[in-house]
Amino acid sequence: MEDKVKVYAQNPSFSEARQRLEANHVIIISGPPGVGKTTLAEMLAYAYISEEWEFVAIRSLDDGFSRIVDTKQQVFFFDDFLGKIALDTRSLANKDSELAKFIRRVRKSRNARFILTTRAYILEEARRMSEHLADRGLEITKYLLDVGAYTRRIRARILYNHLVVAKPPIEYRRALTDVTVLGEIIDHPNYNPRIIEAMTDMIRITSSLRLMLRPLLKR
Repeated sequence: MEDKVKVYAQNPSFSEARQRLEANHVIIISGPPGVGKTTLAEMLAYAYISEEWEFVAIRSLDDGFSRIVDTKQQVFFFDDFLGKIALDTRSLANKDSELAKFIRRVRKSRNARFILTTRAYILEEARRMSEHLADRGLEITKYLLDVGAYTRRIRARILYNHLVVAKPPIEYRRALTDVTVLGEIIDHPNYNPRIIEAMTDMIRITSSLRLMLRPLLKR
């Protein structure tokens, strides 16, 4: 989480998410793969940690029920709560009612916040299959936030931050920040933060250079 703070480019989705979380005590951050759902969720949690809230990362709702204490300021974090790639239907059948109960439990507590992430298509499938998640009384869509939109300035800032932290070779940095190349990167229809992270990862860069130089070294 601390590593992500160094490369995070704050955008309007952060303040909107923080406002919704404060208003409802629960927020589900959804969107397509790679747009930064987990990063936004972690940055929200980090903001609470900096205000001395207890951070509670959970992998099951039993963890949440056993850890929540109304007298303590706690921010709960459940990443990919419906499955990482596809909906975990067996798990959903066992936990959808418990999820609804825990959400209501958090909302009743003045000192609890609950941050969840999921891919948008997984959430929609889950709502079709679960009466608990589709329950209008729960108003699950109130917590839904799509983080798929980034301005050109934010896209450029994300690339810049990764280059500053990763410190790739100067030739590599110059190639990526060439005016023509930079425009092609930040305006590319498939742009997302995960791709930027991958293309500035020194381990990947070093491996690629080794593959390129291998034929020359054999001569």
